[in-house]
Amino acid sequence: KRSWRRWAYDLTPAGMAHKFRLSLSYIDRFMRHYRSVRLQLRQEISSLSLDSHSRVAIVGTTDMSELAYLALRDIGVTGIEIFDHEGVNKTFLGMAVRPLSGMDVNLYTRIILPNSGDESGLKDGLMGFGISEKHVVELLDPSNNRKA
Repeated sequence: KRSWRRWAYDLTPAGMAHKFRLSLSYIDRFMRHYRSVRLQLRQEISSLSLDSHSRVAIVGTTDMSELAYLALRDIGVTGIEIFDHEGVNKTFLGMAVRPLSGMDVNLYTRIILPNSGDESGLKDGLMGFGISEKHVVELLDPSNNRKA
């Protein structure tokens, strides 16, 4: 529990300056981490031999899906579609989210599964539709031994 003296200090100019510096430090650490993850994703996605004519499906509407979308756009990929289990009447980054059950896997150069920890069952399900394992990309997966 904080004492009244601590609260009083926080209200002084020195206390407010200290809180401000702490907040700036936190924002700086957060932004460095964000840029690091985005760079790592961009490097991983760049290794997939994608170009502006590639069609890519991202499965999921998580924060990692958003970073994957940005990384794809950074390397010039514009044919990006978003799929999810709950794709009915949902939007993500201003785009309609399509139901995963309606995905025609043969239309996509790559299908990206942003790493959220539960992709193995989803990947198996996609391969059950006849897509080859090399077309399904699990981002930031340390055990990933993909071949392009």
